Amino acid sequence: SGHATSGGVEIESGRSTTDPGGYTTGKWTAGFTSEFSSAPAVTVIAQLTMRGPDGSWPVLTSNPTQSAFGTAVDEDQMLDSERSHASEKIAYIALSQESSVELRRP
Repeated sequence: SGHATSGGVEIESGRSTTDPGGYTTGKWTAGFTSEFSSAPAVTVIAQLTMRGPDGSWPVLTSNPTQSAFGTAVDEDQMLDSERSHASEKIAYIALSQESSVELRRP
């Protein structure tokens, strides 16, 4: 995790420090460790855990800015109409521009 520049592309990856909860109850604003020179063009989020009996997926709740993005966990409404959900761990990667990037484990 961290913030770096490679080939002129600013990149940051990380994990949630506060676990976002359900869409209606637990929106979370993730602050980048360093500000981007402009809002990232690409932000990808992934859910790392699966808690509770209902399936869920992470969603962006606001457009990324130079310093942060909003996220929450949403869930289906097949068996019930509510969208609250247990807190989940989220990972993210943000890029300042569209690019082809190869990610490798250290």
